[in-house]
Amino acid sequence: DEPPPRRRAGAMPTPREIAEAACRWLRELAVGNTVGEAWCRYRVKVYGPKGVRVLHTGTFICRNHDHDIELPVPAEIRDLKIPQPTFDEAANAGAAKGVKALGDYYAQWGRIVLGSVGQLQGDNNEMLTRLHRQLTESRDQVDQLVAAVLENRYKELEMSEDRRAEERTGDARTELAREALSQLGDAAKAFLTARGINPEMADVLGVLGTSPDLVGALNDPDVRALMQEPSNLSSLAEMLKVAGRQARAARDGGGGSPPPLPPDTTSQPTAG
Repeated sequence: DEPPPRRRAGAMPTPREIAEAACRWLRELAVGNTVGEAWCRYRVKVYGPKGVRVLHTGTFICRNHDHDIELPVPAEIRDLKIPQPTFDEAANAGAAKGVKALGDYYAQWGRIVLGSVGQLQGDNNEMLTRLHRQLTESRDQVDQLVAAVLENRYKELEMSEDRRAEERTGDARTELAREALSQLGDAAKAFLTARGINPEMADVLGVLGTSPDLVGALNDPDVRALMQEPSNLSSLAEMLKVAGRQARAARDGGGGSPPPLPPDTTSQPTAG
């Protein structure tokens, strides 16, 4: 038989190669077990996975063509008598057969060991290849995970920077609003000064403007007519001072009687 083509290291054998290897192993096993016999009958059974059932069975005969008993006898010595053998010759012949059988068994055992080692080496190479592929895939997954974590950290930093920028923008707008209000107050004071009003009265006018009733009373024509006389303004000022002293005494808890109100000096209209 021609030797099978050399396979690439680490490649999986084809079903044909597995069948041919099984046939060679079976032939060598049968030849090795027929040593010392003229022929032997063997039965081969093919079992399914886990030996559940027999898939195929067959028998064959292995003949030993080198067996001494089966050698043809030449015609020139067919009529000769068998010489009387000696014990030494019988011992030597038996020892030679035993040594030959022992050598054949050793060769068979060596082939079994080499085949087992080769099979184990193939399984080991296959396992190493599979582990290398899994390690490469796991490294790719780790790289993707690290990239996702870094991208998430970058997005978090970007969002934090955006929030800080918005806060700085809000602070700047608040500061600008404050400056605008301050400038508006200064402009109002300047406007009041230009109109002949004391800037210190700006706060008083602001407080007076917050009361609709007071503004309505000041806009009343009769009240404005009374305020046209200086004496009425003096009486109004004195009344406000007295009310302020009474309020301060009430806050301080003095307990004393409030000072009397000044007499009403406002002119009353007389009936015609």
